Amino acid sequence: MANFTYLALEKEGKRTKGVINALDYPDCKKILREKGLYPVSVKRIEKSYFQSRVKEGEFADALRELSTLINSHISLPLSLEMVVNQSKEGKLKESFSKTLDLVKEGSSLARAFSSSKIFPPLLISMVSAGEASGSLPAILSKFADYLEEKRSLRQKVVSLLTYPALLTMVSFGILIFLFTFLLPSLLRIFSNANLRLPGITLFLLSIVNFLKVFWFPLFLFLLSAFFGLLFYFRSERGKEISGKLALKIPLFSNFVQKREVANFCSTLSTLREGGVELLSSFDLLSQTMRNSVFKKATLQIKEDLSRGLDLSLSMGKTNLFPERVIQLVVAGERTNRLEEMLKKISSLYERELEQITLRFVSLLEPVLIIFLGIGVGIIVLSVLLPIFNLSQAIR
Repeated sequence: MANFTYLALEKEGKRTKGVINALDYPDCKKILREKGLYPVSVKRIEKSYFQSRVKEGEFADALRELSTLINSHISLPLSLEMVVNQSKEGKLKESFSKTLDLVKEGSSLARAFSSSKIFPPLLISMVSAGEASGSLPAILSKFADYLEEKRSLRQKVVSLLTYPALLTMVSFGILIFLFTFLLPSLLRIFSNANLRLPGITLFLLSIVNFLKVFWFPLFLFLLSAFFGLLFYFRSERGKEISGKLALKIPLFSNFVQKREVANFCSTLSTLREGGVELLSSFDLLSQTMRNSVFKKATLQIKEDLSRGLDLSLSMGKTNLFPERVIQLVVAGERTNRLEEMLKKISSLYERELEQITLRFVSLLEPVLIIFLGIGVGIIVLSVLLPIFNLSQAIR
């Protein structure tokens, strides 16, 4: 569920445009037709990440609390009011307060959620299905579990990468200190002594002199290149290229594939358990896929499903899912336990992601230490060789 901009025709043929809130594209067009408008074009308004960001842990806790309160037969407005009262000041409290006001005015919870940017389309669609089926508490609890699973996996990966990142920063800090403060003064002494400097020392001297003159233009160039690449890879063309590259780079491609497969199975399972219709699930699922190749494949699977193909056959046609995943999906389809099988696949691949990250970190740490040692060794050698030559000349 999201905000949409629309261009429509009135009964008299006059064009009108505006912004409307709806569950999805069909719902948006339905609302417009109910208003006596004929939709010409409808576009989703993408939500700003920085405007809608809240702590996932607090968000999951609030949803779980709301689920518990509703399940205890407390009315929805009163349940929302209690969640608002117990939430910390900030975007989360503001959004739930807005939701409470809309619910008191007679709006459904799904439509009320859609008015705030913090509530993702997955949750809104699941809540809409939950309200229709009378299983809203279970739906809210399932989505809270989904958020916590994603958060837990991300925290494990981040915690594993913290030490290598810290080691890299310290290494660069040491090298910058040596090049900025220590080397210039020492190399100046060697130059004034009219010694014949070794090649390695001359090389470092040329680097120091270059950085002394061109450090600011170099800094601007690197900064411009960084932001230029950042904006490029956020464009549609850039996302397409980076998505294809990510699946071709050795070692990294395995990580990306497992991450996307785990996300695909986990999200689809959550949506299906939440009562969202299969084809509608793929519209929402495509929005959660981070890799552009998998995103396109998800939309292609939806098209195949609409033509009557099985999910396993549609997934196999993409050549992106491992054979064992396809076989497990086939088993889930035949036993009518697809959601359960998708959950198992997700858990399996999340564990493998942790193992890959752990192996990567165990290899990265000694590599970083070796590179730091080589860098410091070269600097020490470039300083000690002229000192040795100077002592030889004095003798």
